[in-house]
Amino acid sequence: GHRRARELAEKLQLFLEPSALDNWGGLGEKWFASPSGRYYYLTSDGRLFRWLEGSNAVGGLGRMIKRALGRYQLHGELVAEFAQPSGVDRTNEFYNDPTLLAASLFQTVQTGADLVDQLAVEGGPLWPIDLTDLDQRASVARARATERLTGTMFAPALPADFDWTPAAVFDRLPAETRESLPADFDILVRGAVEQIQQRFGGTAEGLRRASMDERAQAWEELCLAIGVPLPPRQTCILVTLTTLGKDYLGRSVGRGVVGGPRGRLMILADESGLAAAPPPSMAPPPFDRDAADLAVADGRPVLRLGGPPVDNIAIDEEGTITLVRLVGYSGLIGLGLAFLCFRSFNLTLMVFTVGVSAAALGLAICYWAGTTVDAILMTMPSLIYVLGISGAIHIVNYYRDEVRHAGASGAASRAIKHAMVPCFLAAFTTALGLISLCTSNIVPIYNFGLYSAIAVMTTLLILFTYLPAALETFPPRFALTGTSARSQGAGDNQLESGDESYGLNEFWAGFGRFVTKHYRLMIVLCLVLFGAGLLGLPKVKTSVQLLKLFDSEARIIADYGYLESNFGKLVPMELVIRVPPAMISNRTARSEAVAAAALGSRTAAADTAAPGVSTADVSQGNPASIAYRHPLTLLQRAEAVDLIDTAVRRTLGESGTGVIGRTMSAVTFLPPLPEPSSSYSPVRSRFESGLAKSLDDLSTSDFFRFETSGPFDGSELWRVSLRVGALNDVDYGQFVDDLRKTVVPVLDAYRARDLILSACEASTSGRQDAAEADTGPAVKPKSAAPRVLLLGYHEPQTMGQEDFLKISNPA
Repeated sequence: GHRRARELAEKLQLFLEPSALDNWGGLGEKWFASPSGRYYYLTSDGRLFRWLEGSNAVGGLGRMIKRALGRYQLHGELVAEFAQPSGVDRTNEFYNDPTLLAASLFQTVQTGADLVDQLAVEGGPLWPIDLTDLDQRASVARARATERLTGTMFAPALPADFDWTPAAVFDRLPAETRESLPADFDILVRGAVEQIQQRFGGTAEGLRRASMDERAQAWEELCLAIGVPLPPRQTCILVTLTTLGKDYLGRSVGRGVVGGPRGRLMILADESGLAAAPPPSMAPPPFDRDAADLAVADGRPVLRLGGPPVDNIAIDEEGTITLVRLVGYSGLIGLGLAFLCFRSFNLTLMVFTVGVSAAALGLAICYWAGTTVDAILMTMPSLIYVLGISGAIHIVNYYRDEVRHAGASGAASRAIKHAMVPCFLAAFTTALGLISLCTSNIVPIYNFGLYSAIAVMTTLLILFTYLPAALETFPPRFALTGTSARSQGAGDNQLESGDESYGLNEFWAGFGRFVTKHYRLMIVLCLVLFGAGLLGLPKVKTSVQLLKLFDSEARIIADYGYLESNFGKLVPMELVIRVPPAMISNRTARSEAVAAAALGSRTAAADTAAPGVSTADVSQGNPASIAYRHPLTLLQRAEAVDLIDTAVRRTLGESGTGVIGRTMSAVTFLPPLPEPSSSYSPVRSRFESGLAKSLDDLSTSDFFRFETSGPFDGSELWRVSLRVGALNDVDYGQFVDDLRKTVVPVLDAYRARDLILSACEASTSGRQDAAEADTGPAVKPKSAAPRVLLLGYHEPQTMGQEDFLKISNPA
């Protein structure tokens, strides 16, 4: 039953609706929705029905009346039945827990503790195999795992601004530890800190400037010195979304904007005792409430979210909030100005209806075209609303002139005849300006220009149909009481003093006379204002950072500020290392040693080449089939990834420019790699064998994949995950250039490795050919391994000790 329910939920893509809809139809049912707009309900006996009625305004009004009268009945088509087994007398389990019938939105859910348990399990990657005491191996393994995951899954042991005073140490300890502190706690702390500072120049400033790992080690020593247990690290929950969850982020992590359903993650957080972000207020400032203050006042721990899905849904939600607020302001201002100008409720309502209908028609066009309304397109309704009101005011003024000149009879049709060409030209030129945005390669800007231009032109349909019909059906008061100016013998442009717009017209006429009389002064004032506006041009700054689009008081900015201050950098930047098939060797370390001993053999190159790579392919210059005479074993490929990881971390990380935080790669989840060896090493051989056995497990992770199609079919893809600051002004062009400067030398070193080994092989082969010529082919001379003398450089050190290229931080 559970498997069938899961398959049905995934097939129909069922979303569980809020509990507020329970028993909406009077059957005690629980509701589901699908992306297609269909609704389903589950009855208490475990039967799932498809609701047969549509969710539209007319049908909704009829259902509301029937429900108020108590006459509404649900009508649905049976989809599936999930009955209880015979003999079971209890509530249907699917009805009791309707999430069993909801489609999966989360693919994986992991905490730092989960990963530590995986890495530190006995016999696992980080389990000590040296002379560590048996009773200490578990704690050592967990400490290793926590260290590797610090900055990604665990918060640092101490914040960057920790001052190492007794008061600061006291605040970092849990409440249960504080109760059992010794009386001389302050003295113990000061003494231990002074001793630790000796390793950092003997000053507190040197200790504060130590690296994250050094401060963590010092904190552990301090806790040991004062006799308190090491406080637990703060961890996080890493959630990956399914395809359905990514496509409908509002259902996954949304806050429930404009009455929409809250995200599943928010609901689970509330049920777990966390304070998830409440639905945001739609009221414009200063009437909106501060959701962050409400969550803190609640007394529960606040849920902090970060990551690309959170960024995307936040942009959509803030865009929707802005749209609602703009609609409110635009509506009030439009109504106020229209009534101030016309002094007529009828005309004000007509003009307002045109603006609202035009804005709604613009959104409807986007829906009919199957386009998603993004944050940029959210501004289109307000634009179309203003343009619609502008056109309506022009036509009303034409109508007023026609009533004054020739009477109310037929005034609407005559006004349209006069207004048709000017309104069309105004709309057409505006549409041309908007359609020019389609030259942009940025999709949101392209969509805004295209659909705004279409909406502007379709607004003419409302202006030329609804407005004259409304004026003819509901004529304003001046049309009912006024007579034509021609019948009174008045001039064409004269108004009676009793006309409602007489005072307003007199004001603008006087203003126009003042402007034309003092035209020189007006020209100077306009030029001064124009020059003042030009002074602001140098202050215009462009930014590609998504978070720069948010207000500084937005919830997402507060969450990112907390997470990056207390946890680590959050914005993902992925580095993928491709190992071509020709560089992949399936041999173990032992067979590699055997091949090295037989380096002089003429067939060495053929033996070490990857299957399917021939000399003909190489001569043709196919980049995907370049033959490497000395491919890398699995261990050597893992070492290459580790070298690149270390180089990036040391150059761009905390000890370098500080642009990135901690890194994660497949090596993070492997045991410590063995030291290199110039001859056969049983340690490396054993490690290679274990690594080969775990290759299947490695390929299911997010850090290792095989290319299965395209020109690079058969290549290995090793992913190194980097994190940069979300709130930092990172120059991504400079960052990519620095990343290239860091990685390319390592790649060049591996290319040089193949050239050097090939040269040694050629040298050995040449000496063997000469020996065969001297002794004859019947006598096989003993091959000798080549000896290489390296001049001008000291003995290589480990990556942790080598000096790295210093890249200046432009910030």
